[in-house]
Amino acid sequence: PLPHHGTALGVRWPPDQAQLRAEAEGFVAELQVADGQTVQAGEAVLRLENPRLTAERQRLAAQVDALAVQWADTAAAGGERAGNLQAELAAAQLALAQAEAREAELTVRAHSAGRVALPEAADLVGQYVARGRLLGQVLTGAPPTVRVAVPEADAATLPAGGAPASVRWQERGARAWPARLQRVA
Repeated sequence: PLPHHGTALGVRWPPDQAQLRAEAEGFVAELQVADGQTVQAGEAVLRLENPRLTAERQRLAAQVDALAVQWADTAAAGGERAGNLQAELAAAQLALAQAEAREAELTVRAHSAGRVALPEAADLVGQYVARGRLLGQVLTGAPPTVRVAVPEADAATLPAGGAPASVRWQERGARAWPARLQRVA
């Protein structure tokens, strides 16, 4: 049989750990690194603000403080009222911890070390972003994944996974880069 040859358009796909996604909805308040700057894993890249989340956390913190005072006043006497207040306080503390965790999601952090790519950096501050929105990526230097949609009839003729292939980047001219095929259902 002759070697199989074909051309298909594809898209460079960053690995999940390289993607900078909003874990919560909010307004971009501040870029903490510049486009092109090198970051470490866990480093803050940008900060969102969500006044609703902040107000909820503040309300819950005040509720915890008030319940703690009430419980302290009744704990010495004991009884059912003290037990009920202790249960309410525990529930309010749990709700506060959950609100603090949601508020912590307003900081978008790099999941891997590399160079930050924020294509819309100049327009991001003040912009509303929905939860899950891709804001940029961290370029790690690892070989990229290229996703290609192939018609079903052509897919049947492709060799099994791991077969050699080549990739040409549109902006880099005719140079072919070595690659390997991998089927994803």
